[in-house]
Amino acid sequence: MSHVDVIVIAAMEEEITPFLHRATEVSEPQRIGNAIHRRGLISGVQALLVQGGIGLANAASAATSALVHRQC
Repeated sequence: MSHVDVIVIAAMEEEITPFLHRATEVSEPQRIGNAIHRRGLISGVQALLVQGGIGLANAASAATSALVHRQC
């Protein structure tokens, strides 16, 4: 996989959907813990789009999984 220039983390599907609509070359969703990861290209920028779920614990878990798996 290629590098990631930016990580976008959102709690709910409604929050991540606008990024997914704007992105091209969107990967299949990959579940890591409670988070759903997708990679995409937005305006020439490699993005990791993470839907983490509601709440502080889910946000912390989503951020951790994004940082750990951004190079995978």
